[in-house]
Amino acid sequence: MKEALRGILIGCEAIVRGILIGCGAIVALLMMGFLGLLVMSWLLTPNPFDDRQFDHKLWLSSSNLDDRNNPRGQMFDDLRKRHLSKQLTKADVISLLGTPDNGQDAGRLSYNLGMWSGLRMDYDSLEVDFDSKGFLKRSFRVQH
Repeated sequence: MKEALRGILIGCEAIVRGILIGCGAIVALLMMGFLGLLVMSWLLTPNPFDDRQFDHKLWLSSSNLDDRNNPRGQMFDDLRKRHLSKQLTKADVISLLGTPDNGQDAGRLSYNLGMWSGLRMDYDSLEVDFDSKGFLKRSFRVQH
């Protein structure tokens, strides 16, 4: 009798172990599928930061605009590639882009770009850094 019960318990353990392994495999496959969809949607999404050429008047009129679709974001790539060169001083950049939206200090200016990156939940900004002589050192985008 004990041997029969022991055999039944061993069989039940094997069945439960098989069910748990199967459930774990299904959960792992679902997670991999979900992550795959996220990666594919990210790869197939066009770059929103290169949809428009830099327009000085439109940039200035979009100052302090809290709209997630702020047109400045679409000008970001063109602005960096064609207008923000290392020969510019802080005064030159302010003349080109206006007063910073997000404040300034001795070494950095910050401008709001709207909500264009990722899931469009967080604001993006253009950050412009200057060297100790006051010349443009680098410009980059930050998702907050």
